[in-house]
Amino acid sequence: MNYLQHTQINTVLYILIIIMIGACGQYIMTKLEDIKYPPIGKMVDVGGYKLHIHDLGESSGPTIVLDMGLGGNLLYWSLVQQEIAKFARVVSYDRAGIGWSDKSPWPKTNKNIVEDLHSLLHKAEIPGPYILVGHSFAGIIARIYANKYPNEVVGVVLVDSSHEYQLQSELPKPKDFLSRILNLNIFHPVVVMASKIGLHRIFHLYNGESGSFDKKTQHMMIAKNSSIKFIETLLEEWRLFESNLEDAQTGKYILGAIPLVVITASMTPNEESCAKHGHAFPEVCNLAHKVWHELQKDLVTKSTNSKQVKAYNSGHIIQRDEPQIIIDTVREMLREL
Repeated sequence: MNYLQHTQINTVLYILIIIMIGACGQYIMTKLEDIKYPPIGKMVDVGGYKLHIHDLGESSGPTIVLDMGLGGNLLYWSLVQQEIAKFARVVSYDRAGIGWSDKSPWPKTNKNIVEDLHSLLHKAEIPGPYILVGHSFAGIIARIYANKYPNEVVGVVLVDSSHEYQLQSELPKPKDFLSRILNLNIFHPVVVMASKIGLHRIFHLYNGESGSFDKKTQHMMIAKNSSIKFIETLLEEWRLFESNLEDAQTGKYILGAIPLVVITASMTPNEESCAKHGHAFPEVCNLAHKVWHELQKDLVTKSTNSKQVKAYNSGHIIQRDEPQIIIDTVREMLREL
């Protein structure tokens, strides 16, 4: 055996050792985090798998249901939920495979997600009627739920919601590294393999949520977003995102006269926020801002009893940047009802 062959063998062995150490570390860390951070709500069986729901507050009026966008768990609602609980009953939940919830054996289609939520609310004995608060993609889910179960829904709040025609609009697609990876399905198996040896933990440690969330909540977010289950679910939700939007283009998900408030992130684009999404500043970034607001205005037309509220100091995660706007919107809707 010559020197080159010996070096190649050693390199392969070193790589295998690093992979084994990473895989063991990922397994151990996940188990320790499951012990350190048990469910903050309760686990409810919805048909062979359990979903996590957090129930706060008491009221004889409508129950507020909070639903987060793609890949988001209920912790993102913590600042909103604890305040709404002071004047109403309010629940948040983790979709299947997100946060503390088990993975579902069914595809993450609009229909299956809506049925999961419907089963969860009824099996958890959360009484209606409901005011559905949907962020981003969950805004699509809220409209579909209200259309399918109109007798259960008395109000809808869309928080910087997705629009079913956003992919066919002039809205520029994000070009940051993470978005490029998510948009190329061929790389998804590589992402899953990387998560199995814990590489995504490094990403979360340096890119975890901050802002107004307290340290414990931030640590729980990093833990829940570092599991292999979460990575697999995030990739599945992303792969089905386009087809789920197309499903909502049928024109049947109109809310009639159900009260609707569209809350829109309206922070003026700046160079830092544009760079974060891989957009050129100011041309492409300003175009994205303009088109998004046009889509948001169209969402207001989904009900004959609607209005728009703008969050001028918020990016897309309004519940983190300006939670009070959502709190006040829910309070006002309850008062009007």
